[in-house]
Amino acid sequence: MERTTLGTVAKKAGVSKTTASLVLNGKAASVNIAQTTIERVKTTADQLNYKPGHFNPGRLNGKTGIIAVIASHFLSCRNSLWLHHIIVQLKTKGYVVVPVLSGDDIITSIENTIADGYIIPDKEAVNSLTGKNIPDIPLICAGFKPTNEGIESICPDYRHSVNSMISLLYRHNKKAIGLIAEDSRSFSTQKVIETYRDNYCDRFDIPENLFLLSATDNRSAAIAEAIKEVTAKGANGIIFETPEMAIEALSQKNVRDLAAQNLMFACCGERPEFKMLDNDILLVCPENIEEMTAKVVEKLLNIVSANNSEMSPV
Repeated sequence: MERTTLGTVAKKAGVSKTTASLVLNGKAASVNIAQTTIERVKTTADQLNYKPGHFNPGRLNGKTGIIAVIASHFLSCRNSLWLHHIIVQLKTKGYVVVPVLSGDDIITSIENTIADGYIIPDKEAVNSLTGKNIPDIPLICAGFKPTNEGIESICPDYRHSVNSMISLLYRHNKKAIGLIAEDSRSFSTQKVIETYRDNYCDRFDIPENLFLLSATDNRSAAIAEAIKEVTAKGANGIIFETPEMAIEALSQKNVRDLAAQNLMFACCGERPEFKMLDNDILLVCPENIEEMTAKVVEKLLNIVSANNSEMSPV
């Protein structure tokens, strides 16, 4: 059975395709189309069971019906998960999603990609924007807070995540809790450390047991050394700031051997590798990428809509 087209509806209703499109896209009032014509077109569309095509920019608030997702790569689990959920969310809004590699210069990538809005789920991709003038376009970072204050973002609730990990370790009787984090001034690192100090160390009057990993360290050796130092100070539960730290740690036999001696780890994230790990070793709090995606899409489309309203003639 052939799909009813806009042209079929227009012909049967006795109007032009432009008139039919304006009526069915809710724009009839803006061009003063007669009410009887509006009702006739809508009735005809219902009778013919007309369904607009998936990609129909004319009925969107944007100009192109395209949203670009920009990342340094889409090979990591995190970036691919973000891309998947963004596609799912925007499909329901009638948008097409185009993945774009940021390359060495993300601004050039943005300028060379025509879209209504841009989503960046990748810290690496946005690093090159630091200290630069941001293009005046609908742009939002997804899942992290960029260092550039001029960029909109939706990031995890880091305080909630750390509190959840502390609670999980407590339930398993791991009450001597250490923290391994990046030696970084990033918003996420500072929030994680601040929450660990406020809601664990200060709350229970316990000295902090914190190890900061330098960005220049050999990761495997540094993480193993961090775990050794934190456990030597009495920790029987360790929080990792990132899921990547947890994966790196548990890929090492000497770390797994330590875990077998009443040591437990916790992290927050969503990675398929976690399904292969023994739950008696690692406790994982979900990052809720799907939930954050809904907020990212809503915020971005509100910006797109507001921008287009400002550009529309009065």
